[in-house]
Amino acid sequence: MAMDEAFNFYYRDNIEMMELSGAKPVPFSPVHDSSLPDVDGIYIGGGYPELYVRELSENQGMRASLERAHERDLPIYAECGGLMYLAREIEWEGERQEMVGLVPGKVRRGSIRVVSYVHGHLARDCVLGPAGAKIMGHEFHHSEMVMDEREKVDYAIRLARGTGVKDGLDGFCEGRMVASYSHIHSASFRGFPAEFIRACREKRGLN
Repeated sequence: MAMDEAFNFYYRDNIEMMELSGAKPVPFSPVHDSSLPDVDGIYIGGGYPELYVRELSENQGMRASLERAHERDLPIYAECGGLMYLAREIEWEGERQEMVGLVPGKVRRGSIRVVSYVHGHLARDCVLGPAGAKIMGHEFHHSEMVMDEREKVDYAIRLARGTGVKDGLDGFCEGRMVASYSHIHSASFRGFPAEFIRACREKRGLN
C-alpha cells in the first residue's frame, strides 16, 4: 500500500476490511523507496502526486518496479492520485514530468474542481469484483485525464452519478490492474476489498 507524503488518502474502513479478509497491508513509498516490497498486490490511494511530480519522476527504480509488477500480472488497484501516478505524465503548473506509464494518457490541471459522491456498477469482471456489482464512493480532484485516443481503452466502472475519467466511464482496466478517479467505499460493496484480496491470493497460488 502506497503511503507517504504524496499518497495518503484512504478510507480507513477499506484497510480494516482488507485486514479482516486476511491481508497484511505493507506500506511503501513511491517517493523514497527504490523498489516495491515483496507483496502479492498493490494498492495506490489518493493524495497529491502533482505536488511531488519531480520526486516521483526521478524515482525511476520505483517506476520500473511497478512496470515489472504489471508485466507479472500482479493485482493493482489505484485511486485518483494513484491513477495520476500510473499515467504517462503529469503536467502541472508549467512543469511536465514522466510517470509510470501504465495508463495510456496524461494528466493536466482541469478547468473545474470535481467533487461528488459517485455510484454505479462494475461494467466487467475485474480485480474489484464481478460485472454488475454496485459500487459507491466519492471523487475529489482538480485534474483531468487526457487519454490517448489511438489506443483501445477498457473501463471497469460505469457511473450513474459522477464524472470518472470521462463521461461516466472510470477505472482504466488492463489485465489485473484497475485505475480510477473514484474512491470506492467497502460498505457499498462488501465484495471489495475481499475480491481484490482473492485476486492477490490467486496470483500467489493460495486459493
